[in-house]
Amino acid sequence: MLYTVTNDFVKINETQGTIQNTSRVYDIEVSDKPEPNSGIILFGLNKFSFSGTKYIRCIGGSAQVRVVPFATDSTGDNSSSSSSSIDGEHFADDDEMQKAIDDIFNP
Repeated sequence: MLYTVTNDFVKINETQGTIQNTSRVYDIEVSDKPEPNSGIILFGLNKFSFSGTKYIRCIGGSAQVRVVPFATDSTGDNSSSSSSSIDGEHFADDDEMQKAIDDIFNP
């Protein structure tokens, strides 16, 4: 579904899937509640897989937001207890970041 959003929050119909900010100029906020500065910022042309009730708004203008009812972000099975995630997104811990940096500078 395609939503046109402004500064006012809009509750999306989908309860799981992927949100894509199609704007090249404006960022959008994705939140669990319709309160400014309560969610995450989705920069232009980026996407975010989610589950649960979500509200979206454009920050500073008007933007089109595409929502599809399936996840497009791949997540691996990571049993590390020190890693963190939000809605299935994996965030590297310090050791993983250091390994990635070492791989770049010490091939």
